[in-house]
Amino acid sequence: MATIGLVPHTGWTWLVRVTGSRAAPRVERRDRVVACEVLDGQLYHQAAERTRDRERFVATRRAAAVGQAREALRDHLAGVRAAIVLGTQTPLAPVERIVAAHPRIHGAEGELWREIFAEACTAAGIAITRAEAGELRPLLEKRQPAAAIAAFLADGKRTVGSPWSRELQDAALGAWSVL
Repeated sequence: MATIGLVPHTGWTWLVRVTGSRAAPRVERRDRVVACEVLDGQLYHQAAERTRDRERFVATRRAAAVGQAREALRDHLAGVRAAIVLGTQTPLAPVERIVAAHPRIHGAEGELWREIFAEACTAAGIAITRAEAGELRPLLEKRQPAAAIAAFLADGKRTVGSPWSRELQDAALGAWSVL
């Protein structure tokens, strides 16, 4: 069985694939999966530049982005049963409210791309879980000894090499948690 942990960014995501069992997980690979160029993925930035039809613009572009994400993930989903998308989960405000303040645009684009990658996985028949990275270690520490977690992460680094940042480690722990 295989699971994946995703850490989405605007237009792309880190993907860490974990195989094996909950008792014996193994990091198989780490990839940077690109759905579109970052500037093309900044849907709320683009909507802010428009004077009308912002809601329809975002909805149309969002639907296209889901298709791009599905295509980008296609080769990575063979044998995957579950995925976890990491990052905060906040309801999106109406587009007019989002584009009224630049910091809201950035926050909304982060959530938008987490939703897009989650929806792309769901469309491929993959069960999705959403979680914040900070929730994972305490959850796993209740089920696994700290030494097992450290060994899993060290083995992951040996398998995939650099980069093996905290973000990628969290994706691996997330994939393990849904294994």
